[in-house]
Amino acid sequence: MKVIISESKYEDGILNYLKANYRPEYAWGPEPHIHSFYKIDVKKYGGIDFYVNGQSGYGYQVNGRNRVLNIDSLVCDPLYNLFGYKWVPIFKEWFEENTGLEVNEIVLFPENEEIKSFKF
Repeated sequence: MKVIISESKYEDGILNYLKANYRPEYAWGPEPHIHSFYKIDVKKYGGIDFYVNGQSGYGYQVNGRNRVLNIDSLVCDPLYNLFGYKWVPIFKEWFEENTGLEVNEIVLFPENEEIKSFKF
């Protein structure tokens, strides 16, 4: 039996999966004070790391005009296995909404593959 899923339902599924599995270990959300916290850390240190299950899952860095989100194999490998690369732009939007940090490049660091970069 073939099941047809609309693109919006597929994207909603990815988004729900991200919310359930890849939120950092400390609370975050659209509250303005949380966004300010992230921006202050980025300004002070040039970036910020986000931990999932006690390990670095993804990190954000600013270098001049470049705003890069580096996603470690802990996060990118399972997402790729489930969704191919369709999750990448959804992760970008999800991350920006929840942190207030703008992303113009995502770099994936898969376990056994070549590093991949997506520019927006």
